[in-house]
Amino acid sequence: MLTILQKKRLLPELLQNSMDIHCHLIHDIDDGPKTLDDSFHLVKRAMGLGITGFIATPHIMADMYPNTPQNISAQYDVLKQHLMEKDCLPKVFKVAAEYMVDDNFETQLNDKNLLLLSDRYVLIEFPFIQIPMNIEFIIDSLFALEYIPVLAHPERYRYFHEHGDFLTLLKQKGCKFQINALSLSTYYGNSIHKSAMQLLDEGFYSFLGTDIHNQLHLDKLSEIKVRKSTEKLIVPLIDNTRNIFA
Repeated sequence: MLTILQKKRLLPELLQNSMDIHCHLIHDIDDGPKTLDDSFHLVKRAMGLGITGFIATPHIMADMYPNTPQNISAQYDVLKQHLMEKDCLPKVFKVAAEYMVDDNFETQLNDKNLLLLSDRYVLIEFPFIQIPMNIEFIIDSLFALEYIPVLAHPERYRYFHEHGDFLTLLKQKGCKFQINALSLSTYYGNSIHKSAMQLLDEGFYSFLGTDIHNQLHLDKLSEIKVRKSTEKLIVPLIDNTRNIFA
């Protein structure tokens, strides 16, 4: 009896008419594209892969990218106008931010002036070296203010690879998790890919984002092939992301 091997599908096949809620598209503001033209080509190519909606999420990071809602919004307006002039404006094109949970975040939170993914969802990230000591307080504070935290790429925080019980605690509190599309490959390394697949299998994730910064990211994303078993797990995330944020 012959065993029929299931053919893997390219990830872009699954991204048709999708919504990207984590991407660095705005020029000269963080570690994403440097020029307005770079931004244009990044958006254009991402649209060519089938993504029709974007929420641009520049870093807000006190020590490295001390951006504000004001300068982010101003730079976003420049890019949006440029995309309109180039006849390349996506079906949905919004702006938010990716907030590093650092010493400055609590101040920003208290000011209630956050750039949100939607009316309640706020995209946050943790330091890669160690988890913030006050993270439970921050998460509880977000919920007290009726925000819903979305933790970007939990698979990339290596301290969770051996001590994932804290992610379970965050999930129980109501925190949502967003997987990076590139984590479906070994782009970030084998251990991060393994963590992503484990969290995916255990149902931790609610949303999928690309976290694209440059053309190399799109090169690698366009090459990702997924098994049928993985496809069954990520398609609901793609659909959920579009349904909530588009």
